[in-house]
Amino acid sequence: MESETAKREAGNREAGKREAGKREAGKREAGKRGAWSWWYLLFAVQFVVILWPPLYNRAEPHLLGIPFFYWFQLLWVIVSAVFTAVIYFATRDRP
Repeated sequence: MESETAKREAGNREAGKREAGKREAGKREAGKRGAWSWWYLLFAVQFVVILWPPLYNRAEPHLLGIPFFYWFQLLWVIVSAVFTAVIYFATRDRP
């Protein structure tokens, strides 16, 4: 009887350790997801530029015969990809 009680208590201790480990991992994960960085303002720059057409609503200057309105938007596709890569590498956790 005593050995069964000892086994049960040992099992409870192990379960408690596993639960504590899960809680700590959850806290670390929540902290990582909830972290904010000034780098994220580059996302705002992308959206403001593209969502504000008066900034680029004109035909001049042309680039290889393409009006400014079109090549400016295409340029921002590339710039946005670069910004996203910079943000990713600047904010990722290092192992």
